[in-house]
Amino acid sequence: MAKRKRFDLQPQKLTAQGVLPPGERDLLDALHRFESTGLLGLKTAAVAALATAGQPLTGILQSGRRLVTEHLGQFLKGASFVPAQQAREIAKRLELTTPQLMQELIPIARDRARASISHYRVGVVAQGVSGDFYLGFNIEFPEMPLVQTVNAEVCAVINALSHGERGLRSIAGTNPPSGPVRQFLYELPIGGELKVMLPDRTLKLKALLPYSFGPREMGQEGALMNSQRHNLELLESSRDPVVEHALEAACRAYAPYSHCPSGIALATDDQSFVGSYCENAAFNPSLSPLQGAIISLFAHGRKANEVRRAVLVERHRVNSEQIHQAASSKLLLSALCPDATFECHSARVLSH
Repeated sequence: MAKRKRFDLQPQKLTAQGVLPPGERDLLDALHRFESTGLLGLKTAAVAALATAGQPLTGILQSGRRLVTEHLGQFLKGASFVPAQQAREIAKRLELTTPQLMQELIPIARDRARASISHYRVGVVAQGVSGDFYLGFNIEFPEMPLVQTVNAEVCAVINALSHGERGLRSIAGTNPPSGPVRQFLYELPIGGELKVMLPDRTLKLKALLPYSFGPREMGQEGALMNSQRHNLELLESSRDPVVEHALEAACRAYAPYSHCPSGIALATDDQSFVGSYCENAAFNPSLSPLQGAIISLFAHGRKANEVRRAVLVERHRVNSEQIHQAASSKLLLSALCPDATFECHSARVLSH
């Protein structure tokens, strides 16, 4: 059997090394000199004097925060990923700590939200074990059941996973994550030790999820973002790069409970965006491969109507109890990308 090509599942990056260009460094320095308010710290003598005199600072604080958000948004250029080196330089020039910078990035993440049903936008920022930052935002699907909704925290996890992260250190938001999201986050390698950073305090996930239940309690080896790769082979071989992209996504799926890995690739005119199936010890919440691919698509600033083709690869049927993604994927795809074609390819699990 010929050796299969390995694919980079996250082809777009901000810059090669994540270093700010000189012009952007100058802009940050000018911004810091002009506005050092809000999370930047009330450092100018004028602002400090106004605070001492009891003068209202609301306008000054809001102005400074809007400027920071606007310029940080320009630096990201529509991306939802900030390399560690770039994050360190931004924080240094704005005299921010890592938690403060993460809080400043939340409004940018919130702007990425697709909340056409609730009209309630949520944004979060996660830091991977690599030090890189990942933005997450809520995604809602009109005409589809609410169970298909993707929470902002889940979006951040999948964004990190698609960049090859092996775990998260922390996740920052304006409010604590919801109950199902806490269960989803518990599936990560550090489980209850994950730091949940809020504007006024930092908690560990285990404080928000007492009497927790997850892979460790079930005796599972590995965890979401840090599990063994599946060894899959298509029943009908293909040299189609989109099919092979979907196959690689299936190989990286996290399916320790159903043992039914699957992956999907959404192809536009110039690129494909993939998603891998991610299970949970509680079964619900689990994330379908199509939801994962949509997260990647939106995280790169692309639109659903750009998708021309969807290719699903999943384990071939071996018994009647086995789960399948084809039917539900076709349903969501028909609502989101009605003009896209859909195809499903079966794969066998090979021994390691």
